[in-house]
Amino acid sequence: MRFRKRLTKFRIWMIEHKTMIAFIALLVFLLFLSGGGLYAITEERHIWAVPIVTALGTVYRFYWPGSLMLQTPSELIVTFIAYLGAFAGLYITYRGLKRTYKEEVAPIMTILGALLVIVSIIVLYVLVYSKITS
Repeated sequence: MRFRKRLTKFRIWMIEHKTMIAFIALLVFLLFLSGGGLYAITEERHIWAVPIVTALGTVYRFYWPGSLMLQTPSELIVTFIAYLGAFAGLYITYRGLKRTYKEEVAPIMTILGALLVIVSIIVLYVLVYSKITS
């Protein structure tokens, strides 16, 4: 009975907030695309296995050999987090600028959001610079 009641509340919440859920899903999808998600998934990789002998027997560890020119899943995660940080920083800055009536909160939110955007841009710059110069 409790489970059915919770499920009903969850359905009502989903119906009331469907625009927000659609926006968040679209934002995550766009961040995935801008981070190079499709390229990381569809890129041809040769999976190699390395035998490692342990006390229990031989274990095979898999890894992807590559260079800096290959889009790796770790780069995808870093760029996804950097873009997400930039969007979050822009949103925090926007909210801070809208709350000018709260004199103690508005400057802190604006500065924090701007710093988050700057750090995200620096991380993305370092990633692009390391790929271009190598």
